[in-house]
Amino acid sequence: MNKKRFLSMFAVLFLLVFSSSSIAEINLKTPAWQKVKDLGSKDSYTFLFLGNEKTAGGKKMLTTIKGAKQELADKKAEIIKVKLDDPKERDLVSFFRIKDDPTVLVVAPNGAITGYYSKAASIEALRDSLIPSKEAEIVKNVQEGRVVFLLFHKDVELNVDAIKTDITAVADNFKGAVNVIYANSEGKEDKSLTNKFQVSSAQPTVFIIAPPGRAVAKLEGLDITKEKLMKALVATCGGGGCGPAGCK
Repeated sequence: MNKKRFLSMFAVLFLLVFSSSSIAEINLKTPAWQKVKDLGSKDSYTFLFLGNEKTAGGKKMLTTIKGAKQELADKKAEIIKVKLDDPKERDLVSFFRIKDDPTVLVVAPNGAITGYYSKAASIEALRDSLIPSKEAEIVKNVQEGRVVFLLFHKDVELNVDAIKTDITAVADNFKGAVNVIYANSEGKEDKSLTNKFQVSSAQPTVFIIAPPGRAVAKLEGLDITKEKLMKALVATCGGGGCGPAGCK
């Protein structure tokens, strides 16, 4: 999966799950969502099944989920079932605008929604929704309406500390609306992310990612400065600037 497919997938997911008025941290208080949070604190993904498990479609979806769960080698995942007409879960069903029975949400340990499947899903699709933690961090920021500075650098980079200082300074100007994520382009842990963004440069590379899931700018080289970062951010965000709702 390359950068364009990775980001477009979550752009579609963003539009499916979140209305324009609900771009904010998920702060649900329902019993099922509390279980999701508890599992997340134990570094576990959640397959959140919403619907009637006794219908043909519900049975088939649950069988698929269990099949995906059995194939997981290095990730933990649990299944939580929610009935669409459960009054205790009304806020959850409403927040995620669940219309179809069944629907499955895949939730990362940090609370990011990394998969949304209505009526049917494949084992492969469910398995691919369990993305690495740093990718889930990007998704969570975008889903909550923030812009992300994604900096790729090597293990040893002569000027990377200066770039980190400048990139943090620019992000701090926006008071929580812009976050910074670092990735080691030579490290095993970030190999998947490096491949998806097709980073091949030996020099530091910064992508600016805006909601609902667009890489709106790319900067490369050892001379990435506050001025260049700010100029790129302002140019891609237009006259309205970048705020909690992302770039306009």
